[in-house]
Amino acid sequence: MKIDLFKQRYLVMGLGISGFNVAKYLIERGVSVYVNDISDSDMIVERISLLEKLSRERGGEFKYFLSTHDNYEMLEGVNIILLSPGISPQLKVLEDARKRGILITNDIQLFYWIYGGDLIAVTGSNGKSTTVSMISYILNHCGRKSIAAGNIGKGVFELGEEDVKENIIVLELSSFQLETMIDFRPKYGVLLNITPDHLDRHVSFEKYAMAKLNLFKNQKSEDFAVVNDEVSFREFFEGINSQVYGFRRDKPLKNFKRGIYLLNNKIIKRNGNSESPVLSLNDFPLEGPHNMENFLASFMVLSIMGIGHEEIVNGIKGFKSLPHRMEFLGEINGVKFFNDSKATNVDSAVMAVKSFENGVHLILGGRDKKTDLSPLFEAMEGRVKYVYLIGEAAERFSREMGDRFKKIMVGSLKEAVIKAFSISKKGDVILLSPACASFDMFENFMHRGEEFKKIFMELKGRVENG
Repeated sequence: MKIDLFKQRYLVMGLGISGFNVAKYLIERGVSVYVNDISDSDMIVERISLLEKLSRERGGEFKYFLSTHDNYEMLEGVNIILLSPGISPQLKVLEDARKRGILITNDIQLFYWIYGGDLIAVTGSNGKSTTVSMISYILNHCGRKSIAAGNIGKGVFELGEEDVKENIIVLELSSFQLETMIDFRPKYGVLLNITPDHLDRHVSFEKYAMAKLNLFKNQKSEDFAVVNDEVSFREFFEGINSQVYGFRRDKPLKNFKRGIYLLNNKIIKRNGNSESPVLSLNDFPLEGPHNMENFLASFMVLSIMGIGHEEIVNGIKGFKSLPHRMEFLGEINGVKFFNDSKATNVDSAVMAVKSFENGVHLILGGRDKKTDLSPLFEAMEGRVKYVYLIGEAAERFSREMGDRFKKIMVGSLKEAVIKAFSISKKGDVILLSPACASFDMFENFMHRGEEFKKIFMELKGRVENG
């Protein structure tokens, strides 16, 4: 970026984790910052107060605009708008901003402009947080200092300058962040999968996919793209400048000349027309085929970076699944409980269901994303004993599955768990994998998962104490 980034006037829209921290970072450096949030909650007002006090101390101009995004006054004199991920770039106020020549982007792009560096960036419809955590964990295990940041919960501007200087930064990026990138260029870009999601925001699957593919559009010949072999958009990958490597879990590579695939528990490496086994992968410590895919993507990136194959495999042995992602909670009378609250779309729930052969009591529902349910029903065949339907999506799910599965409509997550346990037998599995967003009944997927764990612990205590 040729302009002096610290002599611009910024509008930060959205004062969540990323918005608050980028505003704080800029204000600390004497930059003029306006902030906007659709909320005027106590938390937002408290953050405004902190930023206002800091601005007085550092001498920059500061204004705030709350309760609505529809305020054109906040555009006056602004050069750059930084959008938080939850705010659509299609807002009318942003259309006006474009006409005024105001640059619209996000905190990740600004971070890249300021710090540059050989970043690792991971996107996909599912598995981002786990893969980012996995890559960072194995790098640290191998003596290469690393920090995970971005959409995973730690904003990039929460990192100190020494953190950035001393660590390899591994970023989790959503389609919301990628759609407003300008010239962001990761050294290593990873695409785990693309399945229909967030269609309420992106309108069509094609637009959603193109937002994801923005990850690679600025890469050069010395950069690397690591892509799931099952992802379509083959022509796109033939047109990018970076070195492309594929990975696949259960079959030889079909679309890429370089990469790895898993067959009969052996990782096979392909380089052009030659293939050779790299190593055997026995006793993999994580549940589910999706975690194997996450590991293969991680293995490919780390291998390109020069980390030894045995080191990578040794590193994964100590890695634990993140909370709310196929998290094994324990057993009650031989019935196993799995918390997969992070399964906020159909494809993620499909992966969870496919982790089991049979005996599954599946809790589905929440805020409906209106996506096709047929892949989920196909995966459920022969595996799911009963379905327990909760939340806003319950009626559509029930209607579309018809009499194909035994189903019970319940009024709450607790009712679903209690009912499932009363019906289940030793060897069965109670699985929360909702295939929906959580916002109809919970603050977020983490809140939903924590409630599930709380219900499990209460039930376990009651059963064990008679």
